[in-house]
Amino acid sequence: MIGLVPQNDSTGGKVKQNGLSKKGDRYLRSLLVNGAMAVVQQALIRPNKHPGVAKLLGRMPPKQAAIAIANKTARIAWAIMVKGGVYEVGHRAPQYRAQACAATG
Repeated sequence: MIGLVPQNDSTGGKVKQNGLSKKGDRYLRSLLVNGAMAVVQQALIRPNKHPGVAKLLGRMPPKQAAIAIANKTARIAWAIMVKGGVYEVGHRAPQYRAQACAATG
């Protein structure tokens, strides 16, 4: 747990999401958020270089987008550590890779 997801307080079918839990390693969380803020800043300057981030910025404020990117980065790092893999830039799951190949040619 790094504390990059909102706390849930659900009762009687009503779902309330509070702010970030901020439990876990503060230093790791700050590294992930600072790295994500750098990506967001670059996407604001050059939106064509980071189209996914630019699309995310169209839906939410920059700080919120950075938290979403940091959360995604943490999930990727966790999956790599658990499965013992190597990070591949642009990696896609096999079913999505086949769809992308079929769409391009």
